Amino acid sequence: DNASAPNIVRNLPEWYRNIIAAQSFLVYPLIAAEGCIGLFYADKKEKGSMLTEEQKNFIETLRDMAIQAMKLKHK
Repeated sequence: DNASAPNIVRNLPEWYRNIIAAQSFLVYPLIAAEGCIGLFYADKKEKGSMLTEEQKNFIETLRDMAIQAMKLKHK
């Protein structure tokens, strides 16, 4: 919810802080057996929550469906 919080800032790459400079962001990694194979990312200029709980559930479902589709593609 707050990309300027010290515990977040210290983990952000310098290029991100200088170029993107988003005050809030979210990342949903796409994890498969071989590791992280992609991600869903969104940001906004203002601090604060980006999604409602219902929207978070939808994006988590979308992420899970994307992972399943990739697994089926590589069988």
